[in-house]
Amino acid sequence: MPQPSSLSTVEAVTATPAPEPERTAPSRTALSRARRIKLASWLAPTSNAAVYAGLALIVIGFALLAWTWSRVAGTAIVALQLPYLASGGFSGLGLLVVGTLLIYLGVKRRDSWNRERRLEALATALRAAGARDPEVENEALD
Repeated sequence: MPQPSSLSTVEAVTATPAPEPERTAPSRTALSRARRIKLASWLAPTSNAAVYAGLALIVIGFALLAWTWSRVAGTAIVALQLPYLASGGFSGLGLLVVGTLLIYLGVKRRDSWNRERRLEALATALRAAGARDPEVENEALD
């Protein structure tokens, strides 16, 4: 039979100091995860990013229309005005439409999220007050 050592295995493990962790730069996956989280916060329903992007597109659209008008106003020949109208005018109108759509969708999304949150709070308050849940009653009747 082997002789028991003077140190138990627990003492042997605890007697050796733990190695110091190496301090390294954050890995690429950690950086990409941080970027995704930041991007996800921009896409959250409570974010105003869509509204601000829509406002920026509307400002750019109006600037493009003003530039187009300044070029067309100085030209009396209609054939020379058409390229400006086709490139600047229609692009400016397109930016105005897309910007307005972004603002509309951003506001509707935030309002929908707020409405859903309020309905959930109301349902929780009703459950706490002891009101019957109509979904449970409908399932029981089926």
